[in-house]
Amino acid sequence: MPVDSKINCMKCGKSHTDAESCPARGRKCLRCGKENHFAQVCKTNLNKNNVRELKSNTGKDKASSESENEYFCDSITKKNRQINHITWVENVLVADKIIIKFKLDSWSDVNIISLKTYNKILRSVDEDIQLHNKNIHVEPYGGTNIEVIGITKLKINVLNNKNVMSHENFIVAKNDAVSILGLETCLKLKLMNRTAVNELKKSIIKKIEVMHKYRDVFRGVCCFKEPYSIKLKKNHVLISKPPHRVPIKVKEKLKEELSRLSELGIISKINKPTSWVNKIVIVEKPNGSIRICLDPKDLNMAIKKEYFSLPTLNDLSAELGGSKIFSCLDLKDGYFHILLDKKSSEYCTFSTIYGCYSFNRLPFGISVAAEVFQKYNTELFKDIKGVFIYVDDILIHAETEEEHNKILIEVPT
Repeated sequence: MPVDSKINCMKCGKSHTDAESCPARGRKCLRCGKENHFAQVCKTNLNKNNVRELKSNTGKDKASSESENEYFCDSITKKNRQINHITWVENVLVADKIIIKFKLDSWSDVNIISLKTYNKILRSVDEDIQLHNKNIHVEPYGGTNIEVIGITKLKINVLNNKNVMSHENFIVAKNDAVSILGLETCLKLKLMNRTAVNELKKSIIKKIEVMHKYRDVFRGVCCFKEPYSIKLKKNHVLISKPPHRVPIKVKEKLKEELSRLSELGIISKINKPTSWVNKIVIVEKPNGSIRICLDPKDLNMAIKKEYFSLPTLNDLSAELGGSKIFSCLDLKDGYFHILLDKKSSEYCTFSTIYGCYSFNRLPFGISVAAEVFQKYNTELFKDIKGVFIYVDDILIHAETEEEHNKILIEVPT
């Protein structure tokens, strides 16, 4: 049986037998301008201003002519694909005849409709709508090129305000794409407004005032009153793992962190056999200190799932409607605010080169930690209006400074 010698190429994103046969060889990337790779696999970090720039293509790219114009847009999404992020849409009257739903895209240089939508408009109007200038290149930020049929000019009205009217150019794409209104058109039709963020006035309570008044809250690691009990599935297999080897340069840091966590009561030294012994993962922080995380791969497989959903961006968008003043509080050492009962603490025993310890608080690495922490915080702050919880972040929001200050004082009390 012949062996398949094809490789997955990082230059073109396809599979071929050798580097010589790569279709990207000698071709220029439409995203960064460098040669020997395609835009869809380009890893260059572009400055935002450069990406947003509308420019003429003066290079020797074989795929396009020298007169071709290059535009960028946020995304082109197939209509049968579920959009999993927040989108703004608006019903727009086109050519005084047909209503089309457009996505408002502040990251797009251009307006876009699909060929299918263009033909639908043609069937609805009496006059002939011409297509012009096919030498156009449009590239979403994802890197996949859009096949352009041409450009047409259309009269558009905002449906709920027909007095707002404009004649705008639309790129007609062969792709089965969502109809898009770009930034310039959205501003003309007053569908978007640019709001200047001014310096906060002195009347807003200062961070240092809150931290001084409630300094006990901002010190140490507090905890919820009710301990959490980890539930295991029936017929689970007990696992005991030996400690990882630790690099010499990390040994002293590990010893110091174990001592610090022991003094805070977050972990305790174990001098007897336990049912579970997990390994740990040592994560180095940007400031050079370390975080000890449980590596409970086997324990997580035995834990019963906690059914408490985390909020989504849609939840956040709906919650913040109308709010203008914001503050964000972060619960330091997040999960360590939740006490574990005795049995759960034994499940969270871990081995080190300095002996075995067990977590007295909910450790990082447990599969249900985020849901549990979200549940505890939601229950604690549920009666305070203007508070949005996302795991260990507490977002305070209000329409006025007075409302904001009142909530900000109520949260730490």
